[in-house]
This record gives sequence, structure tokens and C-alpha cells, in this order.
Amino acid sequence: MAPPRLNPHNAVQPDFASEAHMASHLSLMDSGLTEEQAITVLAKLWIINNRQEQAAWDRPHAKESCAAEDTRQVVAEAEERQRVQALANRKAALANKCKKHKSKYTPIPNTKVPLEPTCLPACYALKQMESGSIQSHPWHTSPDPQAKQALLSYQAKQWKLWHYLIGTAFGFSLAEIKEEVLKRTQDELAH
Repeated sequence: MAPPRLNPHNAVQPDFASEAHMASHLSLMDSGLTEEQAITVLAKLWIINNRQEQAAWDRPHAKESCAAEDTRQVVAEAEERQRVQALANRKAALANKCKKHKSKYTPIPNTKVPLEPTCLPACYALKQMESGSIQSHPWHTSPDPQAKQALLSYQAKQWKLWHYLIGTAFGFSLAEIKEEVLKRTQDELAH
């Protein structure tokens, strides 16, 4: 088996003026060249020979390096696909989590605390009002402030009583306003 060749790209040009190469440049001097010309010819021949060896060395290694580059490129593409897929999975998981826990991920506006209390009706109440199931009492729009106060007081008392009795046999519906109880509440407020 032949010994492994050394990379000709790493080869160093020898000193052709040294004793080791005396026989080579003496044979050139016998053909009529001076010593300096013989050394120059030997150096040029070495350069030509080294370039041929480099080209021969590069041919099989170019195939290997192309194959290695192709492999690296395939691996890099696979890693990029995995990274993109992992990112998409994380985004989908976060979107799912945000959808599941809306109140936790709702952005908080950077505003000052309101000076007046905000009263927001429940979504259920809004839908009922839009469908016409819940109607406004005439006292709600009355110019008489005592009538409005009586209506609010009635609603507060009935709502509180409703919460106490909802799970018992005495539970009732808040859908209809009992006019006699409303008038009694107005009389209580007037006195």
C-alpha cells in the first residue's frame, strides 16, 4: 500500500543552491547553463510540478468538499425548518393560552384612574335589552328625582333579596317590577 500523500499546498520550495541539490544543478551546468541559471530553472520546474500536484490533489478533494458542503447545507436547512416549526408551535401555544385565559393576557391601557365610577352592564343584560326582553321602567326617564331614587332603591333591595333566596323554595324572578312594592319604596323614601 502506498504511503498517504502530503498536501502539496503545504509544500515548501527547497533551496536548490544547497549541497542536497548540487547533483541536479551540476547536470544542468554541464549542458551550458551557469550555476544561477541552473538554480532558477530547478526552482521554476519545482513550481510547475507543485502546481500540477496541487491540481491533482484538489480534484478528488473537491468532490469530497462538495459532498461535505451539500451535507452541511441539507443539515442547515433541516435545522432551520425545525427552528421555524418550533417557533410556530410556541406561537400557536401562546395564542391558545391567550385565548383560554383572556383576562390574564388582556393588555392594560396606560391611563389615569377615572374620577367618576364607571358602570358597565353585563353582556347578558345588554343582549336581553337588545332583544327587547328587558324593558326600561317609565320612572327611569322621569324628571322627578324622587321617582328615580325610588326605582334605584327598589332594584337594590330586590336584587339583594333575590341573592338570599335564589337557591330556596322562595326564589323569585327579577324580570318584572312589582308596582305595589315600588310605590311602597317611594313612600318610604318620601317620609
